[in-house]
Amino acid sequence: LLCTKYIKNDQYHFVKYIFDLFYKQLSFHLSFVWIFNNHQHKISLHYE
Repeated sequence: LLCTKYIKNDQYHFVKYIFDLFYKQLSFHLSFVWIFNNHQHKISLHYE
């Protein structure tokens, strides 16, 4: 019982770690896309 509880807890931490990593990557990607779009917008305004 203790062993299965430990495995479940370990699995939870592993999933949480993967999720946190994915979330950080996603937020970084979104901020990069936002910066890129903003930059493009400035370029298009500049060329007009």
